[in-house]
Amino acid sequence: MPSSFSRRYGFAGRSNQIREDAPESVRVGLREVLERIGFDLPSSQRSIICQALRARPDPGNWSQYPNIDQEVDDLIHRLEWFKFYDMCEKLNSLEEVRQRGVMDDNSGTLFAHELNKLFSEENVIYRMDEEGEIHPEGSEQFEEAIHFTLENLSDPIFQPPLEQFEKALGFRNALPPDNANAVKEAANSLEAVLQIIAERPGVALPQILTTAGLSYDSHVERVMKELYGLGSAIQGGRHAGVGGLIPSAIEADCAIHISSACISYAISKYKE
Repeated sequence: MPSSFSRRYGFAGRSNQIREDAPESVRVGLREVLERIGFDLPSSQRSIICQALRARPDPGNWSQYPNIDQEVDDLIHRLEWFKFYDMCEKLNSLEEVRQRGVMDDNSGTLFAHELNKLFSEENVIYRMDEEGEIHPEGSEQFEEAIHFTLENLSDPIFQPPLEQFEKALGFRNALPPDNANAVKEAANSLEAVLQIIAERPGVALPQILTTAGLSYDSHVERVMKELYGLGSAIQGGRHAGVGGLIPSAIEADCAIHISSACISYAISKYKE
């Protein structure tokens, strides 16, 4: 299928990316994806969608149009946004769907490839990976920072903060995302790194920075303390179990990115 005019001439922007939603255009587009991989009749679409949803096809609907066609639309459009993505994951796992082909580079099924094209075209941040799981896609800088931090934390000495950092990513990637716990675990992972470097188990991050003599740049220390403060102030955090801040997905990404940068800084100084 040829690319669109806007993509050929560089007018396809990446602004106002959609997160925590499955817009109508994506739901409509799912049917186009199914048609492109061979499920071109409403009845064939209904069959696999009902399998994915564990729903019973309406036995009173026999004609392809308008009855079954409308039934398929209703099944897709009535789902909560995160349940829609659950359904897409389940569709990808069905044998009937997987038999429609895989990519030449073994990067996933044809369905996943076409679905990711749809997400990109509709400016949705979610992507289906090679294992068939859908996750929010960060910026190139965000993804690089995460990869670098996971490498830094791969040293066995940093196993506890690695587990906390991975928890932060898990909360971020959940559908629906748990932004509050993503922020909290991002801050906790940085604190755990400093506890190990300074040999101060159980000591809070601000106290470590004040008393441990780590000789960090004062501006970096300020950023670390602000991240710790955010992690403590959110709903469910250390000092705000009830009525705390409720971070957005963008704020969760920001907290993880900052934690990632600070962890990399701290480990680099430790290895000097």
